[in-house]
Amino acid sequence: MRQRHLVKPASRLTFLQMWRCIIHAALDMRQNAKNSCSAPKRFAQGKPLGRQESQPVSEPKPFPGSQREKPWQITYFGPHYLALYSTVLFSPMETGWEAEFVATALRLKAGARILDVPCGFGRHLRRLALAGYRPFGVDLQLAYLQFSQRLTCQSDSGPVPVAAADMGRLPFPSETFDAVANLFNSFGYFPDDPGPDGDQTTNSKVLAEFARVLKRGGRLLIDIANRDDLVEVITQSPETRCAGEDWEIREKWRYDPETKRVYNQTLFRVGDSSSRCGYDMRLYTRQELEAELRAVGLEPWRFWSQLHRDADETSGDRLTMAARKP
Repeated sequence: MRQRHLVKPASRLTFLQMWRCIIHAALDMRQNAKNSCSAPKRFAQGKPLGRQESQPVSEPKPFPGSQREKPWQITYFGPHYLALYSTVLFSPMETGWEAEFVATALRLKAGARILDVPCGFGRHLRRLALAGYRPFGVDLQLAYLQFSQRLTCQSDSGPVPVAAADMGRLPFPSETFDAVANLFNSFGYFPDDPGPDGDQTTNSKVLAEFARVLKRGGRLLIDIANRDDLVEVITQSPETRCAGEDWEIREKWRYDPETKRVYNQTLFRVGDSSSRCGYDMRLYTRQELEAELRAVGLEPWRFWSQLHRDADETSGDRLTMAARKP
């Protein structure tokens, strides 16, 4: 089947590109843009890491049923994801614009306490710290938190504080933060059903934890896939490939309309090392996400179709929403 490649100028990347459909030509354009453009002064750029030699790689193999030997969080967000997303798949310029958007969209004052959850390897933490805010990062992956500490030690105030924790069980007192940022498709990985014992983390429980740690008047920014747009792409291209000089990502996609979840199988290859992994994630429409936010006591108050400083409600293909805690 013919795969649809999406190539746009580096200054206006869309969600569909970021959703593992970045091709080598797009990366070349990004590199050229970095030579001629700069991020906003308050959100300074970083430097990419080195690369490894290129080696051939086989097609991704399907999982046996739905069982995996290790939790998907460990296998998918492992060293291969970190190597690729911290070096070639995110430009410092774009990260700077995203961090600027968080602060301006939520109308945050200087010194505001911002929880970035999950923070990954800290690319937004550093920009927020440099801009004069007080970010705090939470993620399950210790290796990512260690990376973020090295990355953010370049800020004037030293490394940004981080903690290893589950999004559904945040280790903070109630009403701790002025803002919570949940960015780049980091919501929807848990089930909707709490299980027979009622103690399983659910997507609703994650939102309830976000609401709990927000101060009165605090604000949440959540940035996820727009279900209709993503399903359209999956229908047209159920198998995707992204590749560079010495790396490759091959993926297979399947959407289940009954569970409203997308199922993914991925092969990462960096140099001569490869990893097979995958995940499944609940997808939402704007109306469904607004209902979920209201159910945990948050009031949706603004919507954008991109995570970008020039975002509006119609020109993009993401589901980016802000909500208030009354």
